[in-house]
Amino acid sequence: MISTEKNQVHTPPQKKNYISKIIFLLGLLVIILGGISATVYVKKEAEYSSKEELAKISDIASAAVNPKRLTTLQGNDEDLKNPDYQRLKEQLVLINKALKTFDAKWIYLIKNENEKWFFAVDPLDETSPDYTPPGEPYEDYPKELDSVFTKETTVVIGPYSDQWGEFISAFSPIKDLESGKILAVLGVDIETKFWRAKVWESLVLPIIISLFVLILWIVFFVYRDKRIKNEKEIKSREDRFRSITEAMKDVVFRLNSDGKIIYISPAAKEALGFSQEEMLGRKIDEFASGSEHQKIKNSFERLYQGSSIDHIHVALRCKDGKKIQTDINVVAIRRENKIVEIQGVVHDITLEKEREEEIEGQNERLKKSQEAILNILEDVEKEKETSKKLAERLKLATQSAGIGIFEWDISRDILTWDMQIENLFGNKRKKLKGTIGTWTEENIYPEDKPKVKTEIQKALQSSSKFDTVYRAVLPNKSTRYIRTCAAISRNKNNNPIKAIGVSWDVTHEMEVDKAKTEFVSLASHQLRTPLSAINWYAEMLINGDAGKLSKEQKQYVQEIYNGNQRMVELVNSLLNVSRLELGTFSVEPELLDIKMIAEENIKQMEPDVKKKKIKLSKNYSRNLPKMMLDKKLTNIIIQNILSNAIKYTPEKGKVNLAINREGKFIKITVSDTGLGIPINHQTLIFSKLFRADNVRETDTEGTGLGLYIIKSIVDNVGGKINFTSEQNKGTTFNILIPLTGMIKKEGTKTLN
Repeated sequence: MISTEKNQVHTPPQKKNYISKIIFLLGLLVIILGGISATVYVKKEAEYSSKEELAKISDIASAAVNPKRLTTLQGNDEDLKNPDYQRLKEQLVLINKALKTFDAKWIYLIKNENEKWFFAVDPLDETSPDYTPPGEPYEDYPKELDSVFTKETTVVIGPYSDQWGEFISAFSPIKDLESGKILAVLGVDIETKFWRAKVWESLVLPIIISLFVLILWIVFFVYRDKRIKNEKEIKSREDRFRSITEAMKDVVFRLNSDGKIIYISPAAKEALGFSQEEMLGRKIDEFASGSEHQKIKNSFERLYQGSSIDHIHVALRCKDGKKIQTDINVVAIRRENKIVEIQGVVHDITLEKEREEEIEGQNERLKKSQEAILNILEDVEKEKETSKKLAERLKLATQSAGIGIFEWDISRDILTWDMQIENLFGNKRKKLKGTIGTWTEENIYPEDKPKVKTEIQKALQSSSKFDTVYRAVLPNKSTRYIRTCAAISRNKNNNPIKAIGVSWDVTHEMEVDKAKTEFVSLASHQLRTPLSAINWYAEMLINGDAGKLSKEQKQYVQEIYNGNQRMVELVNSLLNVSRLELGTFSVEPELLDIKMIAEENIKQMEPDVKKKKIKLSKNYSRNLPKMMLDKKLTNIIIQNILSNAIKYTPEKGKVNLAINREGKFIKITVSDTGLGIPINHQTLIFSKLFRADNVRETDTEGTGLGLYIIKSIVDNVGGKINFTSEQNKGTTFNILIPLTGMIKKEGTKTLN
């Protein structure tokens, strides 16, 4: 800390302020433009996705309509006596009820003859003021409706207005299965105000995030400007300190916590003969002679133990070998009861006896010097306190966004949190401290406690981050969904020592996700009945029960049957996913031999294995016990993982199934020499509806739900699943099921 400044080129303060303001304004502009762009983008995406969803709903609804019944309609009042009209009306009523959760206003059938549109079937009651009889012309229809005949697919139109109001509508053509001619069009209307409300709901999050970033940016610059002012003030006081000490004849010094000199005034050269460079980094006692050396050490030891020292009278050794009598005054600077710095003054009292008057004057100057130094130190402490207050303001910014902050000292198991955490969990306590165990027991929903504890252990053992969603039980017995994220710090031995994280309320997001899952479940359930009918009639036609078909006809019916089978598989998968996510599925364990279940699945897949000339090997441990297993769930796990291996392994490849006992688990291992999983897709492989690029190129008919369903089942029964994979070389999946088996769970549905 020697004053050795050279001529340096400094940027003028005015120019620095000017640049800082430009950066601040540019940041504001970027944040505002980014927020506007994100909001516009999200709005467009929300409009597009809602229209796509409406189109899918219309497709599903139109698929439920029997085209043969449409051929008997005449488009006049005579249709009211037609049984096919009544059956179609009943179907529309059922579909309309199923679409209530989608805010559908009307659903109806219209037809076009001679380039004129008229209503064919209206599901409303005939006494309703909005009821439209068959044959009623649709005069003010949206002109885009005519494009159904050119595109021959579902079109989404709107917003548009007609005599009934303003709507967003999807129109799906219903074709004759034999000729392909469009017999009628099914329309699904949603009032524009409900559609716009949903679009605006999606804009809440980007707007909040933009405002939050804007606030953080402003708070950051306010904090930065204040810090710069503080640094300038501290530097100014430091310069004052130097000017005072350099003007003094007494030697002023500063020691670090180890007692080594970090600053010494130029007066040391005159008093002791040593230059500043020669004294820096050394201890004061090194310049003492004989017994004086130990005297200084003892005095400083008392200072470190908490005692105060007024004066140390010692003889110091000069560079030329002479000794001078000195009076050393020291002041300890403490933080949290620990000495971080020692400041002192060395006063030469060699001529004290000879010049008492002069010594008194020197003592007076020494006293004034001490006061000046203490005043500077007090000012420095005040500036540090001001900096602490600025940090508190930054904390308020996070609280305004509804985000709670916590810190967990893992080694001592001490958990501390702020008042925002208390507010999230509905508590009114002022005690903001506890252990991770007591906090989990007091605040988390009973069924979610095992999951949270498992996630904590997983993060501590193998990850540097913790991220999970769970239900919290508030004091009023209500529940809220909370998301908690934390970063874990580790020591040099990679042991976790501290976790700092945030929590916020995600109840609204979870409720929206649940509503979507329930809708998929309802829509999938409604699809099963017509699909089963198609399946049955197709089988009858293929088997010749309705008369002999030509070779070409039989080929067409076989294509219908195959396509319908794929639809049935997709509907079953969607139902399984919704039941897993809603928790409505049941677990009915019974004592079973897992080897027998595996053999049954292998037997079912023998045709595919032989067709592709795959070498399928199996390896079972001899000591495998019978276990309490739900046969359907176990079949789903083995069938999905084994069929994937066979499907994505090329001809003459190898697939191996092994079942072994590993600790407290039964381990099912399926390995193959197939396509493998690209490394950039491996973190997404268990995501819902996700399929890797190389798999989509090979097989276009997969759903992307198999592995998601397997992981959901394994997680629900207390098991584990992991894999290793290398692209173009193969994949190995390991599934671990507890030896204790699956625990019985009551539910309203079973998985298919």
